[in-house]
Amino acid sequence: MLLGKAEQDEAAVRELLRNANVAGEIVAFHAQQAAEKSLRAVLAVHGVRFGRTHNIATLIDLAREAGESVPEWVEEATALTPFGVAFRYEDLSAEVEPLDREATYELVRRLLSWAEGRVRPRPS
Repeated sequence: MLLGKAEQDEAAVRELLRNANVAGEIVAFHAQQAAEKSLRAVLAVHGVRFGRTHNIATLIDLAREAGESVPEWVEEATALTPFGVAFRYEDLSAEVEPLDREATYELVRRLLSWAEGRVRPRPS
């Protein structure tokens, strides 16, 4: 279920990234959600309880503690953490650099693909 929800957020990022009328923080919110749900899906496979955190670094740490081999590039997703909560309720746009929409989408796509490989491994 979590992976399916992550796929929906990834689709939202893909559809919104080229629309200049959609604020960057909206695109980043869906990117953060896709990253969070992807990591939660991996944690669920390991039976790890992850609570209500939206902190990507915490989820990565939990995955590593569970013995999951998390590639170092996944840590780039920690930059999305503020978009999961703070940007939904506050205007912090002056405090962060403009969002590289294409790079953000590529990161989400890679993270989702990695999570799918952990959750739905292909038969050898």
